[in-house]
Amino acid sequence: MWSAGFIAGAAGFWLANPLFQAKVRIQASLMQSGSNHKGLISSINNTFESEGVKGLYRGSTVLMARGALLSAGAQLGYDYVKTTARRQNLMDDGPMLHLISSISSAFLAVTFCTPADFIMTKYQSAPALGIKYKSIFDCIKTVVSKNGVFGLYRGWTPLFMRIGPLFIINMPLYEQCRRLLGLSYLT
Repeated sequence: MWSAGFIAGAAGFWLANPLFQAKVRIQASLMQSGSNHKGLISSINNTFESEGVKGLYRGSTVLMARGALLSAGAQLGYDYVKTTARRQNLMDDGPMLHLISSISSAFLAVTFCTPADFIMTKYQSAPALGIKYKSIFDCIKTVVSKNGVFGLYRGWTPLFMRIGPLFIINMPLYEQCRRLLGLSYLT
């Protein structure tokens, strides 16, 4: 499950990079006067005109890492807790186990992806803020030298507050829908 989540997350987030890029730049430009971003399409067009395709995929490596780590953490957390609880006869397969597995899924997903999420945001918003990094690694080095390794986890709580409820609702609901449709719970 972990490797499938890792691969699917990397691929999906790479494809979505231009949209993430536009979102981050719009958010960064709103903090400055004279913003030329009027919306999503305008932001994508502005980036393409000024930086080409390369600009649309700026930071895609770290976004792929974020997506891979988020998906892998989610799958690992859910699958490991659920499988272990069932194998050890700690809990029966049912809504309570699905809830507990979902909470661990959200926790691991956020813990795995927060450093990549933080660096992605710093790196992608840098041009709109007038900051120049030589590379993603320069961005990481700058953050770690200023804030230490734990500086990479800035934003963990808001990210968990945003993602946690989705995971906590989604997986138990998915499991119950499977049951209502006559399918077994995920094994």
